[in-house]
Formats: sequence, structure tokens, C-alpha cells
Amino acid sequence: MARHSRLAVFIAVLMASAFMMGLVTMAADTKAVTQFNRMVLKRNFKKSAAALMAAAKVGDAEAQYRLGNLYLIGLGVARNEAMASDLLTQSAAGGNSKAQRLLKRLDDPRPAKTGSVTRPANANREIFVPPVQAADSDAAGNSWLVRASVRGQIKALASLAGKVNVSDLPLRSAAAAGQYDAALLLLRVGASINAEDNKGRTALMLSAASRSPVLTASLLAAGADAARQDNRGDTALKYAIRRCNVEAAIALLRSAEPLAVALRVSPYLHLALQHCATPPLIVALLPRVDIDAVDNAGRSALWQAALQGHAHIARQLIEKRAKVSPMDADGLTALHAAARRCHVDILTALLQASADANAAARDGDTPLMLAAAADCTEGVTLLIAAGAVIDAPNSQGETALFAAVNAAGVDTVKLLLAAGASPALRNIRRETAASIANRLRNADIMAMLASP
Repeated sequence: MARHSRLAVFIAVLMASAFMMGLVTMAADTKAVTQFNRMVLKRNFKKSAAALMAAAKVGDAEAQYRLGNLYLIGLGVARNEAMASDLLTQSAAGGNSKAQRLLKRLDDPRPAKTGSVTRPANANREIFVPPVQAADSDAAGNSWLVRASVRGQIKALASLAGKVNVSDLPLRSAAAAGQYDAALLLLRVGASINAEDNKGRTALMLSAASRSPVLTASLLAAGADAARQDNRGDTALKYAIRRCNVEAAIALLRSAEPLAVALRVSPYLHLALQHCATPPLIVALLPRVDIDAVDNAGRSALWQAALQGHAHIARQLIEKRAKVSPMDADGLTALHAAARRCHVDILTALLQASADANAAARDGDTPLMLAAAADCTEGVTLLIAAGAVIDAPNSQGETALFAAVNAAGVDTVKLLLAAGASPALRNIRRETAASIANRLRNADIMAMLASP
């Protein structure tokens, strides 16, 4: 009895994922089904069911099939096998082949004992060469079960899974390959959804990295633990962000009650700024994270936005009262980062938010020096107007004028001299800006520095 109960649970998981797969692989025939697709990706199953009911009543076979799945699983509606069977029967009578196949599987939920699948003429169909023993391996040392899982060979996988005790490796292999149907079949026959490999990675983490958002959402619906961390402390959300798997990341965020603590203490936002600064992901992250959280180098999300040039995101963070002048491990602020890359819009926003124009890094560099080194005349103008000290020296005794000369920035040198920069100052090696220009053989700058 317990075995039948467990099989029923796994069948329910399979059915849940079967209708989610339809979001990607099948075109919606009706407005109701299109709305259903949107609601499922938002994990709003009640609205998903409501979107289908009216269409199902007037005989839409696709809507009947999907609503039947919801009743079968109990997602968005109370579980009702009789209602599910009625809807699926109506859909099958209306010619829906998926409903017809599903009704047959419900009659016999056991994996097919079909034997080996022969090599077909059509290369797009399954390739699985007999004879093999389920416990054997191929020449590369991969078990046939893992090989079928990675390739998504469902018939072969069903045959093999009926002959051996299924370990958790095939499930993780299917998830890493983004093989949706294979992963769900393995769950149905007993693979553990939260089992880890020797690096602490689960099927959910691997699916998030495989760019398979529907598989990720299905694993979440089946009970995968979104808060679990691998041996490096990374969650499935970090895997999704690093691979820019936006839909999977948003699905993880919407399941995020277990992630709440991790989101507050880990710098997910500026991880997204480094790897995947798409508006939907940033919008989803902003209300859920500590915007002033820093990474191992002491850099905040605003610091990363300033360096990467994401002006719109930087302004959003400033509007949410992110700290504008915290320093990273090297003493560099977001203003330094924006100056170094000459991101003028961000420089403007930071200065308007009262960022410190004279903040000195550990080596004494100021934003003005970095803007001068980048030959960023507009940035230099903004910083001088904001009160930057023109002749402030760094640890080498060099000023913004030295930085401009070293960068061969003719216009920046002219601007700094016009603003009052002193050409007479010497660095710790007793060099002047003119002697550096002479060493670099820059005649134009030498002439400007020689002028009274």
C-alpha cells in the first residue's frame, strides 16, 4: 500500500510538470491558455485554474486537458480525481492526443517493460543500441541509466529504471542537461529530489544552471529545497543568476520564503549586476535584498552598478537610499568606480546624492585622479564643480595633472591647468608633470606645461 501511495505522489509530480512543459513546447490555442501560461510562470495556480475554466466549459480541448491536470494534482483547485478524469476524457474525445496518452498512463502508471530500443532510421528519435544490461556502463564509464538521462531517451530510461534501483546521479545528470521529461520520470520512480553530489549540488541547482526554467519551476513544485547551499555556499538562485537564467531565477525568488535569510545577507543583487543585469531580474531582486550588502571585496550593488555603467539601476538604488560613499577593501567608492570608466550619468547621480568628491582610496587616489587618468574631461569638469581638490596628491605624490599627463590626455591637461592645477608640483621621485611629458615625448602637453 505504501508503495502504491508513493507511486501516486510521483505520478502527481509527473503530471504537474507535464502541463508546465506545455508552456515552452506547445503554442497556446486560446486566450485562456495564454493567460494560464503567464500565471503558471508566476506560480499563481489559482488564477491559472480560473483562466482555464470558462474555456473548458465551452469545449476547448487544450483547456480541458490542462485543467484536468490541475484537478489531478490539486494545484489551484481542490484535488478531485473524478473531475480530472471527466475533463481528460472530454479532452481526449475532442482529439487532444496528450489527454489520450495521459489517460492510458493513469490506467497503468508503472514504467514500461519494453526492453531495448533499437536504433531508428530517423536521427531525431531515440538512439539506444541493444543489448545492454541496466547495471552496465558504456566505454566512457557512464551507466546506461545516466547516459539515457542526459540524452533524454525516455523509452530507454523507462525500461532501465524498471530493472535497477534508481540512484540520484541520473536525476542530477538529467537536470544538468535540462532534460525535463527524463528528470520527471526519475522522480516518479524514486530518485531523491534534494540529494547532493560530492560538491553539494542538487538537481535544482543543476537545472538552474542548465537554462531550463520550466524544469526548475517543476522541481520547486515537487518540493526541491531552494535554500539549500552547495559546498561553496551557493544556492540554486546563484546558479541561475550566473547563467542568466532569468525565468528560473524569478521562479526561485517567488518560492523564496526559505531564501529570505540568504537574500538579506548575501549580495545577490550585485551578482546580478555582474552577470545578468536584465530589468526583470533586477526588479524582482530589489525589494527582496539588502541593497547595502557587500561581497568579499567589500563592494556594494551600487559600487558594481557604477563600475558596469548601469545608470538606471544606480539611480534606483540611490532613490532607495543606498549608501553612496562606502569604500571597498581598497578604499574605492562608487564614485571612483564611475570615474574610472567615465560613466558620466552615474557620476552626476552620485554627486547629486552628495557622494564625497574628495574620497581618497588606500593609495590616495581620488575620483578626480581616476577621471583624469581615463581622459574623461566631462567627468573632470563635474568633479571640479562638486568641489574636488585639484592638487590633492596620492601616495606617490602625484595629482590629477600627473594622471592626465601619463594618459596623454591633452584636453584633460588643458582643463586642469585652466582650473588652476599647479605644474610645479613634484612626485616622490622628484618628477614634475613636464618632465614626465618630456619622457613620454608628448610635444603638445610639453608646450602647454611650458606656457606661463
